[in-house]
Formats: sequence, C-alpha cells, structure tokens
Amino acid sequence: MGDYLDENLRRLLREAMADPDRNRPFSADRRESVLSPETLRNMAGIVDRARGRLTPAQVSPAEVDIEAVYLAACFHLARGPHAPEAEAAEDRLAAGFLFSVVHALRPAALPRSLREGLAGTTARVAPAWKILHAISVVLFSASASARDEAGLWRAAEMFRHTREMAPEKDAPRILFNEGSALATLFDLTGDQTLIIAAVALMRQAVAAFPDDEEPPAAVLEALAAAQAEVAPPAPAADDATPGGRMARYGLTGAPGDLDTSIAGVRAELDATPTGDPAREGHRISLGNLLRMRFEATGHLGDLTEAIGLLRDTLRTVTDDALRSPAYSLLGLALLDQYVNTGDPADLDAATAAARSAMAGSTPLSPHHGQLLTNLAAVLHTRFQAHGALAELAEAIRHLEHAVAATPTHQHDHPVMRIKLAVALGARGRHTGQVAEVDRGVEVLRSVLAGLPAASPHWQAASMELGALLTARSGITHAPGDLLAATRQFRATALAPGEDIRIRLRAACLWGLNGAYFGDLPEATRAFGVALDDLKPQAHRPGAGPAVQGGAAARAAVAGL
Repeated sequence: MGDYLDENLRRLLREAMADPDRNRPFSADRRESVLSPETLRNMAGIVDRARGRLTPAQVSPAEVDIEAVYLAACFHLARGPHAPEAEAAEDRLAAGFLFSVVHALRPAALPRSLREGLAGTTARVAPAWKILHAISVVLFSASASARDEAGLWRAAEMFRHTREMAPEKDAPRILFNEGSALATLFDLTGDQTLIIAAVALMRQAVAAFPDDEEPPAAVLEALAAAQAEVAPPAPAADDATPGGRMARYGLTGAPGDLDTSIAGVRAELDATPTGDPAREGHRISLGNLLRMRFEATGHLGDLTEAIGLLRDTLRTVTDDALRSPAYSLLGLALLDQYVNTGDPADLDAATAAARSAMAGSTPLSPHHGQLLTNLAAVLHTRFQAHGALAELAEAIRHLEHAVAATPTHQHDHPVMRIKLAVALGARGRHTGQVAEVDRGVEVLRSVLAGLPAASPHWQAASMELGALLTARSGITHAPGDLLAATRQFRATALAPGEDIRIRLRAACLWGLNGAYFGDLPEATRAFGVALDDLKPQAHRPGAGPAVQGGAAARAAVAGL
C-alpha cells in the first residue's frame, strides 16, 4: 500500500466498517509492521492528501473521505500499544481525533470498546487541523528517532499544511514543530539552508505567543541551540571598515575606534548630496555612535546631538527598515537623557519611541533582537521608576527571545545576556526569589568567561555581577557574596574599559564595601581611584552628572 487509496482498497475498507469487530484494519498486524517507518509515512500521506475532506465542517458529510479517516484511525489505534510512550500518547490523540469523525458519520463502524463507551453521547468532531497536527507530531517523533529523512520531510510539509489551516492563536506550537523538523533534517544532512529556515520559523513561533503566555523554556533553549548551528559570516577582510571597527570596539573598548567611526560617518554624511536616500542611514549611524560615546564619556553635547539627529531623521524617513532602528535608538538616547535629568517626560518619550520601533519590525527583521533588547531596557527602567512588575516581566520575555534568537557571534549578544541577567536579578530581589538572582549571577559569569577584560561588555558584566552578588547577600546573608562583590567592584574600577560611569560606580561601591568591612586603606584607595577618574573629566564642557559628581566621592573619602 502506498500513500493513496485505490478503489479496490476503498471497497475493502467499506466492508471493514460494516463489520468492525472482525475486519478492523491493522488489528492483527505484527509489531514490526505497525512500527515500520514506511507504513507510518504512507498513512500520514493518505491523511495529508485528504486534508481538505477530513471533517463535515469542511465539506458535506457525503464528501468526507471517510475511508481515509477510518484507515488512519485504525492504524494509530493499533500502533499506540507498540510505540514508545512519548509517541504512543500522540498515537492515542490522533486515533481519538480521527474516530471522532467516524463517530459522527458512521458510529456503527467504531470498534466495540469505543461504541460502548460513546453510546448515547453526541459526537464532537475534532477540527481538521488538529487531526493533521497530531499525525504530523507522531510522524516527526518517530522519524527523528529512526533518522528517517523521508519521514522528516513529510512531517515538515504536513506541519506547513497544518499551519495554513489552524487559527492564528494556535500558530506558535505548529511553527515551532515545523522548525524543529527542519532543524532535525539539518542534523542529518548538514545543509545550512535548512537550519536557517528552522531558525526563522522558531523565531516566528516565539514571537507568536500571546502577551499573557511566556514561551516555554524548552522552546527558547531549542531556538538558541538551532541559532548556534548557523554558520557565522566570514570575518571582515578589512578591520578598518565600520563593521570591523565596531566589532573591535566590542572586544577591546579601544577609545579611538568610536572617535574614528564618528569622524568617518561625518565625512560620509558631508559627501552625500541632499536628497540621497543614503543620508538617512548615515544620520542614524552617527546618532547611534554619538549616543555610545556619551555613555562612555558623559559628554552631554554628544547626547544632545544624537537626539536631534534621530528626531530629524524620523521626520523624513519612510522606509521601515530605517524607521524601526531610528525609533529604537532614539528610545535609548531619550532613556540616557532620563537617567541624566530624572524628568519623567523623557522616560515616557523613550517608551513611545521604543514601542514605535517594534511596530515596523517582524521576527525575521535583521535587527529584531536589538529592537527587543532596547525596548526591554526602557521597560526595566520603567519598573525601577514605577515598580510595575508586569513591565519587568515583559522586559524579561523580550530579552529571553532576543538572546535565544541572536547568533552568539553577533557583537551585541553579550549585551543582551547582561541585560537579561540584570532583569532577572531585579525580579528576584523584588519577589524574594533567590533562584532568579542565582540565574542572573550564572549568566553574568558566563559572559565574563567569554570576553577579554578590556571589552566594555566585560566591564558592564563585571559591574552588574558585583551588584547581583551584593543583592544576593542581602537575601541569604552569606558574607562570601559580599566579599566576592567587593572583589568584582575592584576589578571593574581598575579595568581598562573607558565607560566613566561604570568605573565611578564600581569604585564608589568598592570603597563603601571596604568601609563596611572596616578596611579603611582599601576604602581610601577605592575613592582615590574614583577621584583620579574624575580629574580629567570634571572641567570638560557639557559634562553630565556622572562626571560632575566629584563632590560625592570627596565627601565619602572625607568621612572615613
């Protein structure tokens, strides 16, 4: 028997339905027969061919392909007792869905046990897409275990057909299963096009979960594992390119790379005629670079120029591929301004911009993970300002999605993981759940292990690890955590990274912890480091509070 029913086989099936207790298909078949991958593929193919005529909700009762439905129902009923338990559960589900159609149209054709159990009840027919999905899951599970490429291809195709039939609210699981089938095919073939397609489907699956339902951890882990299989792009041949400079800055934090990049983009912008669409991209890039330099140096002139550039660009840009990143970067710049001024209007404007960025993005957009991360940064700050746990939960969900969907070799992947760790720690502190703080600590330690100490990402992760260890000591009262936090603050303050705000914060916390432990020489050294950092910055035009706050450090030293 192939994956189709000829008229002779249909006649035999009608005879079987007329006497189901004696002639039920597959009831006398051997174990190896019902577990045969070929038989399973063929039965799945029969149902897939009939997918438009599986239930009375699709066509009139007379048009339902009752022979195909009955044959598949009997097959899965017979297969279940012999299959591994995980598959057997799906076999039982598939058989139940299929027999619900038989019960509605030919109740006398049900096996005796089902006839007796359903006697006097009203038939409730399963939707066609649920029937197709249940059979697809059995086929996928069995084919993956047997390393059966033909079965996996058919399962992937059936998941696609299911997705075309199912309501939108049921899309996440189907998308994920389709992606999983392609990822398993990649495992067998090594074909990169398959894993790229699998990741795209899994990203859509994660994004399709409703707002009130977090994607299961297993789904995020599978997406991250699939993403890790995607081959990284070839390294840039010329490290002097903008991409090369930014990648190097992410690793080394070399101050000259930002300045060189800014000068290069300014030159490109000046050389691009008014009206040339390339100007918009240059203006967005320049705004982002200026914002980054503000975060490293505290120079307010850079932040003011960045906000102006991004706002001006958004007044004219119409391409969503540019509008979404521009809105997202404006949101970050306004968030920096809020941190600098404390004005709630800046935080509200940052929120509006970050959410506007998402309106033009899809899970397959190249910058989607970055947009999610930037929105999460704004939401986390809103939680800090207002205490709404729902905003922090939304931030964590976006960050888990971004981390799972972003290649580990991408330059900002460490940033996403750092922000996730910080958000988890914040929720753990708020709820008293030390396990969430523990998870954040482990994420940060993993980030640190993969970066050189000169990286600005290392500096940020080290600072936040010290903060989480301090928070955990407040929950568990373990003195070891506070000592470890002090060591982390010291390492951060003395690291060669150029972010003045992080260095100052780390040095002050190092000093305060030293004072707490009664180690006055250590505390004095720490505040001395903070003052040394302030000296070259304090008289810089446009310096923000981060570098004008020398009085606090001096007062702390004077009080020792």
